[in-house]
Amino acid sequence: MPMLIPLPLTVPETGEVLCPALLVDGAHLVLVDCGYPDSLPLIESAMANLGLSPAELTEVFITHHDDDHMGALARLCARYPQARVVAG
Repeated sequence: MPMLIPLPLTVPETGEVLCPALLVDGAHLVLVDCGYPDSLPLIESAMANLGLSPAELTEVFITHHDDDHMGALARLCARYPQARVVAG
């Protein structure tokens, strides 16, 4: 059964809290949304705190195309090309 792990990220400049999530099962590690363009270090840190790495991501789901949901996608894909992007 997949496990949902909320991955709250606080944007330092504004204090805004973004809420991407991880879906984890035995075969997949899925990031749901990835925040603003500068959010990748926040994602990497939050995942490290959980004992996980973006290098383990199998997919990135983008729920919709607003900057606070997909802004870090290009940087994430450049650094972690193994993660398949799923978007509507």
